[in-house]
Amino acid sequence: MVPDHDRDPGHAPAAVLPADDPAPVPTAIDIFGGEIVPFPKPPRQLAERYFTIASWDEHDRGGHFPAVAEPSLLAQRLRETLRPFRPPAQPDS
Repeated sequence: MVPDHDRDPGHAPAAVLPADDPAPVPTAIDIFGGEIVPFPKPPRQLAERYFTIASWDEHDRGGHFPAVAEPSLLAQRLRETLRPFRPPAQPDS
């Protein structure tokens, strides 16, 4: 996919992420399969040009709305992804 900012006057070219200079923020990507009409899987190499990929997981189920179709799977993935960013537990005094 190529940005269509040349034909869209409302799109600011300066807002486009520069390729090969990924944002420093860690990004987690989960691809949920099981769509009735399958979407092409985005290539990881393309995502790595724009984002700092902290995790990349592909699932055979979940579809377009994984929170509805597979809530346990989505919750598990959110916990796994965000766990490293949680502050350590404080001991009870």
